[in-house]
Amino acid sequence: MDILEISQRMDELIISYMKGEDCETQMEEQRQKLNDEAENRLEGRKMGF
Repeated sequence: MDILEISQRMDELIISYMKGEDCETQMEEQRQKLNDEAENRLEGRKMGF
């Protein structure tokens, strides 16, 4: 999953949350995936990939 896909999924979850659905756990998982992917990309840039 790339950053765009993760961000889009996060947007979907935020909309669901605003509608009153219980999706806080899923939101936290997506937030973590987004952070992990961003970290991986930064590490790759530092290493020259």
